[in-house]
Amino acid sequence: MGQFDISKASKSIPVKRDKVSILIKVSKKPKIIRASSIRVKLPPSNLRQNVRDCTTCGLKLELTTQFRRSTLLGFLHPNASPLLKSFASLVPISQSDLPQQKQEGNESFPVSYLMNSCSLSAKDAIDVSKRVHFKDSKNPDLVLNLLRSYGFSQTHISKLVKYLPSTLLVNPERTLLPKLRFFRSIGISSSELPKLIITNPVLLNCSLENRIIPRFEALKSVLGPHEKLNVTSRRTGWKFLNKEVADIFPNIKLLRELGVPQSSITLFVTCFTSLAFTKHEKFVELVMFAKETGIQPCKATFIDALYVLSATKKSTWVSKMKAFERCGWSRDLALLVFKKYPRCMLRSEEKITSTLKFLMDEMHIRMEEIAKCPAVFGYGVKRRIIPRFSVVQFLKMKGLINTNPSFSSIVAISEKKFREKFVTKFQERVPQLLNIYKGVEERPLPEA
Repeated sequence: MGQFDISKASKSIPVKRDKVSILIKVSKKPKIIRASSIRVKLPPSNLRQNVRDCTTCGLKLELTTQFRRSTLLGFLHPNASPLLKSFASLVPISQSDLPQQKQEGNESFPVSYLMNSCSLSAKDAIDVSKRVHFKDSKNPDLVLNLLRSYGFSQTHISKLVKYLPSTLLVNPERTLLPKLRFFRSIGISSSELPKLIITNPVLLNCSLENRIIPRFEALKSVLGPHEKLNVTSRRTGWKFLNKEVADIFPNIKLLRELGVPQSSITLFVTCFTSLAFTKHEKFVELVMFAKETGIQPCKATFIDALYVLSATKKSTWVSKMKAFERCGWSRDLALLVFKKYPRCMLRSEEKITSTLKFLMDEMHIRMEEIAKCPAVFGYGVKRRIIPRFSVVQFLKMKGLINTNPSFSSIVAISEKKFREKFVTKFQERVPQLLNIYKGVEERPLPEA
C-alpha cells in the first residue's frame, strides 16, 4: 500500500488502482475511514485549514463507513477539488439516515392500503404490514370484495385483517370461497357468518376437506336436525377443530349405554362440543368420576358435572369439598350441593369459604337452607345477596311484610320479579326503598 501527502497531490501524480493511503497532516489524532480503493485518515474536526487541494485520479471510491454525509464532509472548503467533493456521492447512507418520508415511502403502499381499504389505524396498519407482505392490491382487493359479498362489514374486515393478516394473501377462488359457501349451506346466515369467522379465524387456515367437513359430518350424525347443528356452530366457534374426529363416536356411545337421554346428549354436544371430542380414555375417567359423586346419568346435571370435572383437577375438587367441611358441613351435604349445582365447584376455594361464612355467621342462614339453593354460590354477595336481604329486612322493620320469605325466594328469583315483589310494590309508602336497594342509603343490619 502506497502513501503520499495530500498537500502535494496534483494531476501529474500517477496513482494506481490498488490501495493507497492519503495522509492529511493534522495535529490531532486522526480518525480512519476505510474504502475499497482508498484509505483516508481524517481528524474528528477542524480540518478546513489542513486541506489544500486534491484532484481526481480516476479512482473508483466505495466507502464502507456508515457516517452521515454531514459528519464526513463538513470540513470541505468551497474550492475543494472534485475528488473530495465526490465523497458526497460515494458515502453509503443507512436507512435510518434517510429522510423520514423516504424511509416510509418504501412501505407506504401496504400501510396506506391497510388504512384505507381495511380501516386499520396507523399504528395497527404498521404492525400488520410487518406480518403480511404484498406489492399491489390485486389479490387483497379480490379477497375484500368476496368477503363483502358474504355479509362482512368494514368493521368485520378490520377485525379479521388485524387478527389474521394472511387472509389478504389467500386465493379467493380456491381457498376462501368454498369455505364461505359451505358455512352458508349449513344454515349460517350472512349476519352470523362474519361473527363466526372473527370469533375463530382459524377456520380460514383449516382444510375444508380434511378438518371442517369431517367434524361437521360427525356432529350431524349425533345431532341430526340442521338447526341444532347451526346452534353448535355459533356457540362453539368450531374450537374443536384441533380434536380428533374419531373420539366423539365412542364418547357418545358410552353416554347412551349409561342411560343419558338424547335430550342431554344434544345439550352436551351443543354446549360442550370440544368436550365431546375429548380423547376417549380421558372421557371415560371423567364419566366414572361424575358417577362417583352420586349424580345419576339420567339427570340433566350429569352433563354439567362432566364439564365442571373436565375444567377442574381432581385434587382441586377434593380441596374445595374440604372447604365445605371446614365450615361445619358434612360430606353428604356438600355433595348434595354439587349434585344440584355442579358449577359451584368452578368458584374458587376462597369464594366458597367467604360465601358460607357470610351466610351462616352474619345472615344466620342454616346450612340446610343454603343446600336447598346451591345457586347462591354463583351470586355476588355485595351485588345481590346483601341488597336483597337489606330490602326484606327493612320491610319487616316497618311492618309491611309479616311472613318470613324463604332464603331461596329472596335470592334465587330473577331481578325483575324481586323488584316487583319487594321494591315497586312498596315504593309509594317507602320512597327511600329503592335507594336502600341500590345501596345509596344505609342498610339495616340483619337480625339474629
